[in-house]
Amino acid sequence: MKRNITIYRTPTDEWWAKTLENLWVTVLEGGSNYWLESVDYQGKQYSIKKGVDLFANFPVTLYDGEELHTTRTFDVMYQGINRLPDELKLVIANDGDWDANDADHILQLGLFGEVRYG
Repeated sequence: MKRNITIYRTPTDEWWAKTLENLWVTVLEGGSNYWLESVDYQGKQYSIKKGVDLFANFPVTLYDGEELHTTRTFDVMYQGINRLPDELKLVIANDGDWDANDADHILQLGLFGEVRYG
C-alpha cells in the first residue's frame, strides 16, 4: 500500500537569493557549458552572479545554438525546481548536496519543461 507524505515549504527571500546565486553560478561555470552558448541581460544594475539581483527576477536571454530563449532569472529556476521529482525538491529545500548536473537540469526544466541536453 502506498502512503504519501506531503510537505509544504515557504522559503524566505534570503533563502531564495542564496539558492538562486548558487544555481546560476553553478550553471554558468560548468553545468550548462556544453549546450548553452551565451547569456545576455540588459542593464549594468544587475549581476548574473548576485543572489539579491537574481531574486529581483530580471530578464535574461539564453542562446542554445539554435534558438533564443527569453526568461527571467527567478521564474526559470522556480519553474525548474517545481518540475523536479519530490525527493530532489526536498534536497534543494534543505540546502542539500547537488551538483552542476542538477543545476543544469533545473535550468532546462524551467526553460524547456524537460531535460533536452544530457
